[in-house]
Amino acid sequence: MQVLDRHGRSATEVVDGNRVRLRIQLANRSVRSQIVRFAIAENDAIATCAIPAGRRRCTTAPLSTRGWRWLNREPQLQRQIDAFVQDVP
Repeated sequence: MQVLDRHGRSATEVVDGNRVRLRIQLANRSVRSQIVRFAIAENDAIATCAIPAGRRRCTTAPLSTRGWRWLNREPQLQRQIDAFVQDVP
């Protein structure tokens, strides 16, 4: 998984409020269409994207990182983004 800055370059750090895109690339081409849901720790989904059948990756629409720094009113030095892949019925 990659975090892309507003110019489409890989970002290793973001500032609370930056606009980013998330990209995931599977090891193999997808046999069927899949939906990818991205989430930060305990939060609900922050973004989704679709991997069409026969492809390996997808990229989200731009999203704001506003609030990513905070958890229970405490600043966080790092946050983990999880990606959940599921087949489209």
